[in-house]
Amino acid sequence: MKAFIVALILGICFSSTEILSQALTISDPWLVIEAKSDDPLYTTYTAGMERSRLYGDKGYKMDYWSTERPLSYSSDKSGSMYCIWKVNEVVVDKMPEYHSKPVVTASFPDMALSHYQPWPGVDVQECFMVYSSKIALVDMHITNHSAEQMNIEIYPVIEFDKDSLCVDMFSTEENALFATHYESTKRLTSNLYSAGGYPKQWRDIFAANVQLYSYGAYAGPPGDFYNIIKTDFYADDRNDKLNMADNACARYIALHAKLSLAPGESTNIRYLRGMQALDESDDDILHEINEAKNLDLQPYLDQNTSMYRSVPRFEEMSREEKIMYIGAFNLARGCMLPPSGETSHNFYVFSREPLWG
Repeated sequence: MKAFIVALILGICFSSTEILSQALTISDPWLVIEAKSDDPLYTTYTAGMERSRLYGDKGYKMDYWSTERPLSYSSDKSGSMYCIWKVNEVVVDKMPEYHSKPVVTASFPDMALSHYQPWPGVDVQECFMVYSSKIALVDMHITNHSAEQMNIEIYPVIEFDKDSLCVDMFSTEENALFATHYESTKRLTSNLYSAGGYPKQWRDIFAANVQLYSYGAYAGPPGDFYNIIKTDFYADDRNDKLNMADNACARYIALHAKLSLAPGESTNIRYLRGMQALDESDDDILHEINEAKNLDLQPYLDQNTSMYRSVPRFEEMSREEKIMYIGAFNLARGCMLPPSGETSHNFYVFSREPLWG
């Protein structure tokens, strides 16, 4: 009996690892759009209705075209999230420096699947998903298609416009940075309802599903990060770790992981951002983050694919028209929220930050 239990546990562990090391696949070829930076792609994402709420809800806009930053995901008043690469000691921190720029394979209301090469021979399939109103994640399936060993360092970053992040601590148990930030209810065209339940003080948790080599928090311009992480071969006191700041006000915070891939080898790395009102229990969001760390994303992709089976398809559509057509459905679906308060049915909202419907 003991041998059976041990075998069962090992089977679960190894099958979970195998799931995470696989690339995601789209079963419906019609939904494969291969959108480039100049295509008319709608790129705002919000959580599915079953994992959403009205107050404390965060949506994200994907930027896969800018020349001054990497592939990134930004939320209104809550900064941006992205990953900087360092391959064989060379920093790649802007999309024009990618060997192959991002192309969006498919786009859904809560998820975007893209592929790119930050370095020759290093293929990345990146899945961004707004898992819930609280949690957004980036899953990177990395494959070494070259004939040589690749030493890779990744630096997931959360960046704000000002020094408005206050780092509380780093938790080794949760493998995460804990921080807070403030958000006003004022907006450009329509302020948030002041008597509503919109949070002003927010808890931020920045986590990864791999062992971190270091972490940091910095108050200077994000452009200075290149000089912090670049390899200085002539320095006598070379330090390849971030500043490990765990009690500071910062404009951006970063995680840092190292990996080495042999020719033909693949791996998955996932980083996650959690946000909720500061007066909510940390236990709730940590439970959700830990669930999402090793979540198999294929069923969620399959669910999105099946959602489009009933959508009419027109053969006379051009490629660009199909991209806009899919985007229109994504926008409409992304503006829906589940029943709440006195409402017993799903309802449409004009805005789910930063989405406007």
